[in-house]
Amino acid sequence: MMEANLQAQNLPEQLGLVIGLALEPYSRQNLAGHALSAGIVVELYLATKLHALSHDIILRTLYEVKEKYPQVDISCDDYNAFLKSLHNRKIRLLKEDGTFSEPQSVSDDLIIEAIDFYRESYGQ
Repeated sequence: MMEANLQAQNLPEQLGLVIGLALEPYSRQNLAGHALSAGIVVELYLATKLHALSHDIILRTLYEVKEKYPQVDISCDDYNAFLKSLHNRKIRLLKEDGTFSEPQSVSDDLIIEAIDFYRESYGQ
């Protein structure tokens, strides 16, 4: 059922887009999808925290992302500027049943936690 819901809601057009666009200035690679792939990981992490999305989904996705893309070069020093670029943006997060949440605000602390998860997965 989750697969059908994901297809019906245009998953590739929505997942990771808000965070991915905000990460583009930190993507120093000329690779299509580089920042978006990082945005997908970050948004899936947020979904595990806010909508009880299975942690297995993020781990499988992270494995695929790390196989194809180097890390987006965002550091702790970039966090304030990154958060400013997200100011008043709402994110639709994936839920366990494959649907998306209503657009919602996410706390700066949780976004930083999600970025830290992404960075730590690359050993930073």
